[in-house]
Amino acid sequence: MTTINNDQSLIEKVGGIDRAREIVEGAPESNFPVKWCLLRKKYVRQVGFNTQHLVNGEWIDEFNVNPWADLDSLRTAIAKHDEFKVGDFVVRRAGLDRELHKIEIVKDLDIKIFSQDMSHSFWAFRGLFKHATPEEIKAGRRLEAERHG
Repeated sequence: MTTINNDQSLIEKVGGIDRAREIVEGAPESNFPVKWCLLRKKYVRQVGFNTQHLVNGEWIDEFNVNPWADLDSLRTAIAKHDEFKVGDFVVRRAGLDRELHKIEIVKDLDIKIFSQDMSHSFWAFRGLFKHATPEEIKAGRRLEAERHG
Protein backbone atom coordinates (compact mmCIF):
# COMPACT_ATOMS: atom_id res chain seq x y z
CA MET A 1 0.00 0.00 0.00
CA THR A 2 2.88 2.36 0.73
CA THR A 3 4.14 2.00 -2.84
CA ILE A 4 0.77 2.97 -4.27
CA ASN A 5 0.63 6.01 -1.99
CA ASN A 6 4.19 6.97 -2.97
CA ASP A 7 3.33 6.51 -6.66
CA GLN A 8 0.21 8.64 -6.29
CA SER A 9 2.20 11.25 -4.38
CA LEU A 10 4.79 11.37 -7.18
CA ILE A 11 2.04 11.85 -9.76
CA GLU A 12 0.56 14.66 -7.67
CA LYS A 13 3.99 16.30 -7.27
CA VAL A 14 4.44 16.63 -11.04
CA GLY A 15 0.94 18.03 -11.53
CA GLY A 16 -1.36 15.05 -12.11
CA ILE A 17 -1.54 11.99 -14.34
CA ASP A 18 -1.85 13.90 -17.63
CA ARG A 19 1.18 16.05 -16.80
CA ALA A 20 3.12 12.93 -15.73
CA ARG A 21 2.44 11.37 -19.14
CA GLU A 22 3.55 14.57 -20.91
CA ILE A 23 6.80 14.63 -18.93
CA VAL A 24 7.63 10.99 -19.71
CA GLU A 25 6.67 11.25 -23.39
CA GLY A 26 8.50 14.57 -23.87
CA ALA A 27 11.79 13.56 -22.25
CA PRO A 28 14.84 14.47 -24.35
CA GLU A 29 17.29 11.85 -25.61
CA SER A 30 20.41 11.44 -23.50
CA ASN A 31 23.12 8.89 -22.89
CA PHE A 32 22.79 9.71 -19.15
CA PRO A 33 19.71 9.31 -16.92
CA VAL A 34 17.18 12.11 -17.47
CA LYS A 35 15.08 13.29 -14.53
CA TRP A 36 12.37 15.93 -13.99
CA CYS A 37 13.19 18.81 -11.62
CA LEU A 38 10.13 19.27 -9.40
CA LEU A 39 10.97 22.85 -8.38
CA ARG A 40 12.07 24.35 -11.68
CA LYS A 41 9.81 22.15 -13.81
CA LYS A 42 12.42 21.18 -16.39
CA TYR A 43 14.46 18.15 -17.45
CA VAL A 44 17.84 17.54 -15.86
CA ARG A 45 20.37 14.75 -16.21
CA GLN A 46 22.92 13.32 -13.84
CA VAL A 47 26.45 13.07 -15.28
CA GLY A 48 28.64 11.61 -12.56
CA PHE A 49 28.42 14.08 -9.68
CA ASN A 50 27.31 16.91 -11.98
CA THR A 51 23.77 17.86 -12.91
CA GLN A 52 22.91 19.47 -16.22
CA HIS A 53 19.80 21.02 -17.77
CA LEU A 54 18.84 21.41 -21.42
CA VAL A 55 19.13 24.84 -23.08
CA ASN A 56 18.51 25.16 -26.84
CA GLY A 57 19.40 21.52 -27.39
CA GLU A 58 22.60 21.63 -25.30
CA TRP A 59 23.16 20.22 -21.82
CA ILE A 60 24.53 22.96 -19.50
CA ASP A 61 25.92 22.45 -15.96
CA GLU A 62 23.37 23.24 -13.26
CA PHE A 63 23.52 23.47 -9.47
CA ASN A 64 20.93 22.83 -6.76
CA VAL A 65 18.22 21.09 -8.79
CA ASN A 66 16.88 18.88 -6.00
CA PRO A 67 14.30 17.50 -5.65
CA TRP A 68 13.70 15.64 -8.88
CA ALA A 69 11.56 12.79 -10.13
CA ASP A 70 13.27 9.82 -11.73
CA LEU A 71 11.51 9.10 -15.06
CA ASP A 72 11.56 5.32 -14.48
CA SER A 73 9.78 5.87 -11.17
CA LEU A 74 7.31 8.14 -12.94
CA ARG A 75 6.68 5.48 -15.62
CA THR A 76 6.02 2.92 -12.87
CA ALA A 77 3.67 5.31 -11.07
CA ILE A 78 1.73 5.91 -14.30
CA ALA A 79 1.39 2.18 -14.93
CA LYS A 80 0.13 1.58 -11.39
CA HIS A 81 -2.26 4.53 -11.64
CA ASP A 82 -3.76 3.09 -14.81
CA GLU A 83 -4.54 -0.26 -13.15
CA PHE A 84 -8.13 -0.64 -12.00
CA LYS A 85 -8.70 -2.06 -8.52
CA VAL A 86 -11.81 -2.96 -6.54
CA GLY A 87 -13.06 0.16 -4.77
CA ASP A 88 -11.61 2.64 -7.27
CA PHE A 89 -13.86 5.47 -8.41
CA VAL A 90 -14.18 5.78 -12.18
CA VAL A 91 -16.01 7.91 -14.74
CA ARG A 92 -16.76 7.25 -18.39
CA ARG A 93 -14.12 8.86 -20.63
CA ALA A 94 -16.75 10.43 -22.91
CA GLY A 95 -20.45 10.31 -23.66
CA LEU A 96 -23.66 11.19 -21.90
CA ASP A 97 -23.00 9.11 -18.77
CA ARG A 98 -21.14 11.54 -16.52
CA GLU A 99 -21.90 9.68 -13.27
CA LEU A 100 -19.29 8.62 -10.76
CA HIS A 101 -19.05 4.82 -10.42
CA LYS A 102 -17.25 2.53 -7.98
CA ILE A 103 -15.57 -0.69 -9.14
CA GLU A 104 -16.99 -3.88 -7.65
CA ILE A 105 -15.06 -6.52 -9.67
CA VAL A 106 -12.13 -6.41 -12.13
CA LYS A 107 -11.91 -9.23 -14.69
CA ASP A 108 -9.78 -9.32 -17.84
CA LEU A 109 -10.90 -6.40 -20.03
CA ASP A 110 -14.08 -5.72 -18.09
CA ILE A 111 -15.06 -4.11 -14.82
CA LYS A 112 -18.25 -4.48 -12.84
CA ILE A 113 -19.26 -1.10 -11.48
CA PHE A 114 -21.96 0.18 -9.17
CA SER A 115 -24.47 2.75 -10.33
CA GLN A 116 -24.03 6.12 -8.66
CA ASP A 117 -26.88 5.47 -6.21
CA MET A 118 -25.37 2.01 -5.47
CA SER A 119 -28.75 0.38 -6.24
CA HIS A 120 -27.36 -1.95 -8.91
CA SER A 121 -24.16 -2.88 -10.70
CA PHE A 122 -23.32 -3.73 -14.30
CA TRP A 123 -20.43 -4.99 -16.45
CA ALA A 124 -18.61 -2.58 -18.75
CA PHE A 125 -15.53 -2.57 -20.98
CA ARG A 126 -12.76 -1.04 -18.89
CA GLY A 127 -11.38 0.98 -21.83
CA LEU A 128 -14.46 3.20 -21.69
CA PHE A 129 -13.59 4.37 -18.18
CA LYS A 130 -10.81 6.30 -16.46
CA HIS A 131 -9.95 6.88 -12.83
CA ALA A 132 -11.92 9.77 -11.39
CA THR A 133 -9.88 12.77 -10.30
CA PRO A 134 -10.21 14.04 -6.71
CA GLU A 135 -12.30 16.92 -8.10
CA GLU A 136 -14.62 14.49 -9.91
CA ILE A 137 -15.01 12.37 -6.78
CA LYS A 138 -15.93 15.49 -4.80
CA ALA A 139 -18.40 16.61 -7.50
CA GLY A 140 -19.82 13.10 -7.86
CA ARG A 141 -19.55 13.19 -11.66
CA ARG A 142 -17.18 13.54 -14.62
CA LEU A 143 -16.04 17.12 -15.09
CA GLU A 144 -15.67 18.35 -18.63
CA ALA A 145 -12.45 20.11 -19.58
CA GLU A 146 -12.94 23.81 -20.16
CA ARG A 147 -12.94 24.70 -23.81
CA HIS A 148 -11.42 27.93 -24.95
CA GLY A 149 -12.48 29.07 -28.31
